[in-house]
Amino acid sequence: MSEAKALPIEHWTIRKTVTRAKGGVVAAQNARAAAVGVEILADGGNAMDAAVATAVALAVAEPWMSGLGGCGYLMAFGAATGSVEAIDFSTVAPAALDPAAFPIAAGAEKDIDLFGWERVEEDRNVHGVLSIGVPGTVAGLAMALERHGRLPWRRVMEPAISLAREGHVVDWWSTLKIAGEAAVLRRYDEAARTYLPDGLPPVARPGASPRLDMSPLAETLERLAEAGPMDFYRGDIARLLVEDVMGAGGWLSRPDLETYAARTAKLRKVERGGAEIHL
Repeated sequence: MSEAKALPIEHWTIRKTVTRAKGGVVAAQNARAAAVGVEILADGGNAMDAAVATAVALAVAEPWMSGLGGCGYLMAFGAATGSVEAIDFSTVAPAALDPAAFPIAAGAEKDIDLFGWERVEEDRNVHGVLSIGVPGTVAGLAMALERHGRLPWRRVMEPAISLAREGHVVDWWSTLKIAGEAAVLRRYDEAARTYLPDGLPPVARPGASPRLDMSPLAETLERLAEAGPMDFYRGDIARLLVEDVMGAGGWLSRPDLETYAARTAKLRKVERGGAEIHL
């Protein structure tokens, strides 16, 4: 028996363009969203203005990881005071949620999503109407802007509105992410309409980058810019959101949205290697 030949090893060298700037640098997973932050800095905004504008722009430019329906945490450093604070805008479960609707799947294998928890039947906790919690992103970004920003809410929303009107520009990363979730996206009519035109993942070709229609998102962003962030929780956007979710069999209610609030959270400071680390 002949010995198996060793497979050749590929060595890749990945380089990114170096950008030099005066007055600040904006980093984001998507270059178009980062450019939004640069625009805001050039217009007199500070670091928080740029961060919030970039985060909203990512709802258009990188919708698989960002969006108005999300949640998170934000840490802010006050240059004038030297203080650091965290803003907690994590999601909470709707008050009417029934835990019995999420039985553990037979065999209790681990979920292959981000968290590694025991898998629920039909992945109801991962996607679909039953997986929807109270979104915190809008409230959290609004609080961050109010406490640490310089520009008005409407101004930092404008670039994302423009991007949404133009549509999501498809590149190789868009194709990869959408193709990886195509089986799930097909289950939901609006998701399929947006991300699977003609029933297939969109593909960018040399000299031709298709654009996905983001006009419904543009309308939502325009409404938020005009009516203010609390419209998402107590206004027309809240009403439409609840109608959609409850109409599809979910639990999200008007009281769930109306009582939601982002909050500041206490941080723990430790020293390591001569530096202060805030946790």
